[in-house]
Amino acid sequence: MNNNLVTPEEILAARRAPLGDFLVNRYPMEFKLIGKNVINRNNPSFSVPLGISGYHDFKTGSHGNPIDYLMRYKEYTFTTAVRELNGFLEETACSSNKLISFKPFELPDAACKDFSLVYRFLSLHAIPVDVTDDLIRKGLLYQDIRNNAVFVSTEKDCCEVYGTGSTDYYRCLRAERNRYWAIPAQKSKIAYVCMNAIEALSLRCLKSKTDPSAMYISIGGLNGAQAINRISATFHTVLAFGEDDVGKLCRKSYPNLISICPRLRTWNDDLKNKAHVKE
Repeated sequence: MNNNLVTPEEILAARRAPLGDFLVNRYPMEFKLIGKNVINRNNPSFSVPLGISGYHDFKTGSHGNPIDYLMRYKEYTFTTAVRELNGFLEETACSSNKLISFKPFELPDAACKDFSLVYRFLSLHAIPVDVTDDLIRKGLLYQDIRNNAVFVSTEKDCCEVYGTGSTDYYRCLRAERNRYWAIPAQKSKIAYVCMNAIEALSLRCLKSKTDPSAMYISIGGLNGAQAINRISATFHTVLAFGEDDVGKLCRKSYPNLISICPRLRTWNDDLKNKAHVKE
């Protein structure tokens, strides 16, 4: 267990985090609020009172703090559990006695057969028109009513939204924390995991001739630990993050996985400059 990537203060805050708020917010399909307790939909013996950091399973006797729960039941490492809980506290500024409100997962409403700004947006990122055509045809990309480019997963349980105007806008929405966006391929055995959809798409453009059967995946940002766990359980997984602090931190969390890096700052920079992939 490597605790060097988190501070003692972060560990203490994670142990005190309101686990019930976290679970019903992050896993609304698995947990629900009944009275003043958060209950597992498939295991009613599991209960987390609101405002309490610990949990208890009355059937098995298992109990512990939020870090214990994420490591035991959600396959987090110690470090990723601490980071995830602290990230939740920062995002919601939650109190110890009030359940955080959340919206059920919904895809943004699509514009009526209008993809003009999506084509323009991706052309500015050096994505070929035929690649954009293919994504739209397969239902992996559309333009919403606010003129955003929406990359949507095959299962319709995850999407990444990019603003196509002059203002930088990005967000990732998912039904469960282990969902991700991917460019699938037939009989894929290898998965290249990137930080966002533009990066995954750029890497695919760079490697399509050398790795035509690979899958290119976006985990939608730093809070993608569960997606990586899900992917690596099925595919030969290669982490394809940049050399920035976020990419370095993610790679340190998965020392047993192979990594590749762009020659420039991002895969999209490499694509724009026609750089070769550095293995």
